[in-house]
Amino acid sequence: MKWLSREICGWKNLALAILFVTAAQYFYTAGMSDIFHFLGIKLSPVEGKEYLIYAFSFPFIILRIVFWEEVQYRLPVALLLELKLPHWIIFPIIFSLQLYFGSLHGGMEHIFFQGAGGVAYCVLFLKCGGMQRRYAKALGSVTAAHFAWDMLIASICAYYGATTF
Repeated sequence: MKWLSREICGWKNLALAILFVTAAQYFYTAGMSDIFHFLGIKLSPVEGKEYLIYAFSFPFIILRIVFWEEVQYRLPVALLLELKLPHWIIFPIIFSLQLYFGSLHGGMEHIFFQGAGGVAYCVLFLKCGGMQRRYAKALGSVTAAHFAWDMLIASICAYYGATTF
């Protein structure tokens, strides 16, 4: 796991990593959406409260939600790292957390979308300081990526006429 333990350093590299994760998630989601459509699988709606996209407070609400989601799903990873458990124990737990996260967004089919995004965010968390126990930097990086993703999706929804997200 040497590649994972090499921390991403510098603001430019950090911004590129966040952009890369967001772009990769976009193309992955588009591809999975096409596959689901081809197979005739309908996604159940994402569960949760809806917020007005055009409200001034919208980005701040999304940032707060994203931050708390990241704390919930990255804090256990940080605790496992602090316990210095072997990677063969940590990674299945990380994967299980992301499956759970995906299923909470509206059903088992959401594992392929939000669960996969959670895995990407977890890798970003580890690459941006999590493995080196720089949890504030890692949490900030993954929160920025998750926020960028949610704002991108909200923008696409707004473009197609949605008023809530």
